[in-house]
Amino acid sequence: MSAEATIETVEAEAGTPKEGFIRCPKCGYEIPDNLVVCWKCGAILK
Repeated sequence: MSAEATIETVEAEAGTPKEGFIRCPKCGYEIPDNLVVCWKCGAILK
């Protein structure tokens, strides 16, 4: 498992995103809350 994948797994298991971030409803990736498109899966957020 790559370091990035490990970090993503730990963050996903943590539950709540850091302040100023949200979780994409489609893939669960933690992204800045000012984005309108998830940069991991391309889902429209707003």
